[in-house]
Formats: sequence, C-alpha cells, structure tokens
Amino acid sequence: SRAYNASIVAAVIFGMLLMTMIYRNLGQGVSAQIEENTAAQIAQAAQAEKVLGAEADPVYEIDEETITKLFREYDSADDQEFQRQKFEEEILEIVKGTPTESMVPEIAKQERIVAAFLVAIAKKESGWGVHVPVYQGQDCYNYWGWRGKNPVGSGGHTCFESPKDAVETVAKRIEFLVSNRKLNTPQKMIIWKCGDCGWDNAVAMQSWINDVDLYFRKLNKT
Repeated sequence: SRAYNASIVAAVIFGMLLMTMIYRNLGQGVSAQIEENTAAQIAQAAQAEKVLGAEADPVYEIDEETITKLFREYDSADDQEFQRQKFEEEILEIVKGTPTESMVPEIAKQERIVAAFLVAIAKKESGWGVHVPVYQGQDCYNYWGWRGKNPVGSGGHTCFESPKDAVETVAKRIEFLVSNRKLNTPQKMIIWKCGDCGWDNAVAMQSWINDVDLYFRKLNKT
C-alpha cells in the first residue's frame, strides 16, 4: 500500500514536469487535454487503491479537481510569458504587414477574448490601420472607430498619443463590455458599430457581425 501511495505521488510530480514540457513545445490547447487525461487517470488510481484495502496505511485522497488545480498553480511566470509570446506570434501571423503590426506586443498582453475583439474590430473599422483618422497629417492610431471625449482627428474620431495608449484605452472599454455587459460575441458587440442600433440597416449590421466574427474566431478559440 505504501508503495502504491508513493507511485501516485510520483505520478503527480511527473505530471507537473510533463506539463511544463507540453506548454513550452506544443502550446496550451494540447496541455489542457493532457491535464484532463492525467487528472482522470490519477483519480482512478486513487479509487482503485481504496478497493485494494490496507486500512492500516493512509490513503491519499486525490480527485480530478485537486489535480487540475495543482497543474494550474504550477503554471509559473516563465510559462505565462512563454504563452504570451506564442499568442503574440499568433496575432502577428494575422496582421503582419499592416499598421496594426506595431500594436501586436500590446494587444498580446490582453485577455484572449479582448485581444480577439481588438484585432477583429480593427480589421472591420480600418483594415488594420490602412484607413484611419489623421490629425495634421499624422496617424491617430485609432483603428477601431473610437470616439472619446476629445475628438480631434478627421471624422470626429479620437487621436491617441501612441499605439500603446490606443490599445490600452480601447482594450479597457472592450474588457468592460465583455465582463460587465456580457457582450462576448460579435453579435452582441454590434453596439460598437451603432449603439442601440435602432436606426441602422439590418444588412449593414449583419455584415459587421460576419466580418468581425471571422477574425474573432481565429483568436478566441475557446
């Protein structure tokens, strides 16, 4: 029984090391599946030990929820940075060669769903920065049709001081809409285009939804 208990603990430790290797080489999607399978197998092993008996020795109570939590806590800062870099590369593959490329490092810092909206809306509203408001001939870094309190660019759109300022400002608004208003799909996020949308054309609205959804799905894979 002691040997069996030790084998379960050893399996947990081995699984932690395996998760690190998976994160670094295959990405988060594959590691999530490995995590799920490993947790289930260890939980089954613990249950099998109960059936074998040996009441004189302690039984390790290891369930799937505990193992899953353990793996997630083991996700170190280094692994998180690695995942951010992988996400940055993923975004870059989509917007490479456009003005939005300069914003990729800042976009990759956001939550995946927020970043997905940033990329998808920028594509629809400005062609990823190709058609943008300007001020005195300079790029306003406003690739989302954003109108804030101080519009100074062409078309009454806000001008930002830098790509970083633009991403942080717009991302903050999107995050609020996703978290507080539950606008977590392009169909729900249509208010970005037309507010209450009571005045807008149904065909134009659906076109916006379809175009944003195309790139939103590429990045928001969950």
